[in-house]
Amino acid sequence: MENHDKILGGLIGLVLGDALGMPSSMMTEDEIQKHYGIIDSFVQPMLNHQIHDHLASGDGTDDTVLALQVVDEMIAQNGAITVEGIAYRLVEWAKEKNILGSPEIGPSTKKSISKLMNGENPLTTGFEGVTNGGAMKASVIGLLHDHEDALLKNVQLACTPSHNTQVALAGAMAVANVTRCARLGYSLDTIMNAAIKAAKYGEKQGKIIPSASVSARLELVKQLVDTSRDTSNTASQLYRVIGASMHAAESIPTAIGLFYLTQGDPNKAMHIAINKGDDADTIAALIGVMAGAYRGKNAFLERWLTSKHCPNLTGLEARANKLALIYQKSGLNSKHQV
Repeated sequence: MENHDKILGGLIGLVLGDALGMPSSMMTEDEIQKHYGIIDSFVQPMLNHQIHDHLASGDGTDDTVLALQVVDEMIAQNGAITVEGIAYRLVEWAKEKNILGSPEIGPSTKKSISKLMNGENPLTTGFEGVTNGGAMKASVIGLLHDHEDALLKNVQLACTPSHNTQVALAGAMAVANVTRCARLGYSLDTIMNAAIKAAKYGEKQGKIIPSASVSARLELVKQLVDTSRDTSNTASQLYRVIGASMHAAESIPTAIGLFYLTQGDPNKAMHIAINKGDDADTIAALIGVMAGAYRGKNAFLERWLTSKHCPNLTGLEARANKLALIYQKSGLNSKHQV
């Protein structure tokens, strides 16, 4: 499979997962079943949804916006990322959309943008960031970088303005390394070990705050999946034991676990995520990037790919073309590492 197909697959998965999971976000599994039955396509958020009441069926959230900001930064900088560039994009987006007044934006990103707009140093504005928003941004970096060292460096740069704590960085680096290894075609076992390795590295970076360990939870996830006899029961166990809130130590190991449990099948993994609820949009979007990079652009259900149902699919081909060209010309595609 061509690298371009996997890059595009990751971008498509990002947008689809976010839009499919948006309506059931912050809902319990029982609430989802009562209101929707089984969700298997784009649906309208329920009336008075606590954060997505203003969105329509097929719309994306800040997850798509923030991840595509990183894509656009890599395109503008020939594959590189700068703290200043990411901080600038966050502030400009906040000004344009009046985003600080929206209930949709995550708490870590909201706090960091407020600090950036007050003139604080972007090297410290992310010292309270503990959510999965860093991983959402970092997920797409694995679509471009083959070198593990360069990948992790760029992940840290992308997360610094908003998610500069060891727990957020551990989750972000784990997801980015899954995307990288998935795109390069490594085995699922190798991909999981790479996620754990990256998380352990991330846990030594940024501001150290009290938190559960992402790497330890990923090790538990791997053990649960490796001994699984039933996909449905194991998925429920991930949600019950690991959790699925926006905290990086919960939703990120669970998202990676669903990717691993379903053998990188985006349709199966995202279907579980959007019907389990909690931080469903982010979990499904993370799965979409990782699984899209693993199986490519043709892995998704055809009925999900109609842009009239999911408007954010428009423009992804052009971005994928630009990333693929940078990948081809910049030397990012040599000396693969695990």
